[in-house]
Amino acid sequence: VIFLEDLQWSDEGSCELLERLAVKLDGRSLTLIVSYRDTEVDSSHPVSRLKEVLKSGEIGFDDIQVKAFELEQTKEIVSRVLLEPPERVERLADYLRGRTHGNPFFILELLRTMVEEGVVRYENGRCHFDAAELERVNLPDNIVEAVLRRMRDLPEADLQVLSFAAVIGKQVELGLLSALTNRQTEDLLGSIDRAIEHQVLARDIAEEDSVSFVHDRVREAFYSRVNDVGVLHRQIAEALEVQNPKASGSVVYDLAYHFSQGNVSQKALDYSLQAAEMAAQSTAHDLAIDLFEKARLIFESERMTRDERYMGLLEQLGESYRISGHYDDAIRTLQRCEHLVRRHHAAHSSPEGASPKGSPQRGSSDIARVLAKMSDAYFEKGEATKAATLIERALKGLGLEIPQNRVVIMVGAAWQLFKHLAHMLRPRRWSRRFAHLTEREATIARMMARLTYIYYFNDMEKTFYCAMLNTNFLENHYPSRQLASQYGLGGPLWISMPWFWKAKWDLDRCMELAREFQDTHAEARCYSYLSFRARTMNRPREGLEYCAKGIRMLRKIGEFYDLGVGYVFREHCNSLMTPSSQAIDENKEFVQMSRDGHLDQVLSWALMFSGYYVTLRGEISEAVLEDVRESAEMGLRLNDRPSALLGLAILARGYLRRKDYTNALATVRRIEG
Repeated sequence: VIFLEDLQWSDEGSCELLERLAVKLDGRSLTLIVSYRDTEVDSSHPVSRLKEVLKSGEIGFDDIQVKAFELEQTKEIVSRVLLEPPERVERLADYLRGRTHGNPFFILELLRTMVEEGVVRYENGRCHFDAAELERVNLPDNIVEAVLRRMRDLPEADLQVLSFAAVIGKQVELGLLSALTNRQTEDLLGSIDRAIEHQVLARDIAEEDSVSFVHDRVREAFYSRVNDVGVLHRQIAEALEVQNPKASGSVVYDLAYHFSQGNVSQKALDYSLQAAEMAAQSTAHDLAIDLFEKARLIFESERMTRDERYMGLLEQLGESYRISGHYDDAIRTLQRCEHLVRRHHAAHSSPEGASPKGSPQRGSSDIARVLAKMSDAYFEKGEATKAATLIERALKGLGLEIPQNRVVIMVGAAWQLFKHLAHMLRPRRWSRRFAHLTEREATIARMMARLTYIYYFNDMEKTFYCAMLNTNFLENHYPSRQLASQYGLGGPLWISMPWFWKAKWDLDRCMELAREFQDTHAEARCYSYLSFRARTMNRPREGLEYCAKGIRMLRKIGEFYDLGVGYVFREHCNSLMTPSSQAIDENKEFVQMSRDGHLDQVLSWALMFSGYYVTLRGEISEAVLEDVRESAEMGLRLNDRPSALLGLAILARGYLRRKDYTNALATVRRIEG
């Protein structure tokens, strides 16, 4: 049995590890038990997402809500502790439950105090509870006070050791405690043993050199005794630095925390930035946001906002906000970043010619990169027009202007298609001619890929032009991560024509490059597009298999928008073969994910399929019609015309099933218009 507690403090990386472990437990003689405070876990918490992943993956688990004890449960626990029949302890149990509000931990602590004070005592082999005695004793009013009272018998030296240990954390490494208290580890063992005897600390048999507090409330009680806690945090951080001179791995998080709590600004800043980048790389985006924000506050309080690292922080923070679905925060942060980058490069450029660090080309690339990330946030928020405008503006600043004339676009697309076919037939002769991408070229490629996707919903000619131009450009810099993503976008483009062989060719190249560069994101999206191809070829079972792989990977990454794309392709496949009851259950999960992620376009897809399933069954309420109307209107507002038209068609069918012929005809006319 493995028991993990206090998952309310867990991050995305920890929950991802638990998910992988849960998958491997099937059929093994091992049970994993975890606990968390549900009052501190909302729908966006990693624990909530972990539960959704386990449900969708059909991984069996029991979600047991531990509620406050009722009278019967309180009688049971008191009966077991005092070795008395439940009926003999009913008055005592009723008092304890009323005083503690049914908190099991407080019940035991209060019962211990009542025994020590003689309110509960043994006489002639029987347990007696004298309610009159309550008048003469002062019982604790809360858990913290109860725990502190338990410590009255410990010497002051032990209390000081435990207070120092509480500042270190719930898990206490004895070597660090020794350095903090200026006592040899052997000298500490007496204090440690007495604390274990008083059930304050527990020793883990797997960790000989560390102990832990038995409960976070116990640790909080000792932490509250410390007066100058900032000094202790600083001493802990300095001791950790001495023990870990290279400062890598998980200790970086501890250094960031303790230097921050110790008000050592510069080191708190350095370690917070390092820890935030580590968290972002491991897809623990909520933790990354928290650490980036702490670093941002230090920059601003120290008036260091002209530091280049501050601009880099804002860019990374904006990206973490976007990935986590906080689009307004992402846009605000990136707008601030863009303003500072422009001001910085303007200040470092000169008419005679800037230094390489402040060159106009470098400035344009930096601005374009920030604008590209801002456009991603706008697009995923549902403001595609703003996203496209930002990208075209950024590309123009880099010397690449997207044509607006239809004839120019069509001729250019035909020429780019011819070049692409030449690349396919003779790749060594007609492509792969240049070195790897520069930072500027990578930024251009990323923005062109996003334009390809944006225009897919409302301007297929521009989509095709951008796709061919970017594919040819990247094939001349083969191989690259960017080419993997662009090949992935080619999949749905060729499917829409339809040219299934070419779609498979592009998606196969995408998968090869994604695996070569270990780009899990590109690989997951490729599975989603393969499911789209399978569904369009009327092979829904194959499509669902691809969807399951893609969705599983995208959940781990935390990319909400692309996860929504995986969900919508699953809906397309479900509509062909999955029993309606199962499809409706999976659709509810899709709707909830879309709302939690604040994804308007994805929500429009989810509501559209919700209406589709209900109108098929004929159980059509006004609320259902309102959801479908909302879906169609969102699609029109977001320039997603294919989805908007399908939503209107489902709405017309809903009116028809309700025999509301007037509204059905009016909706059909909207489609025709």
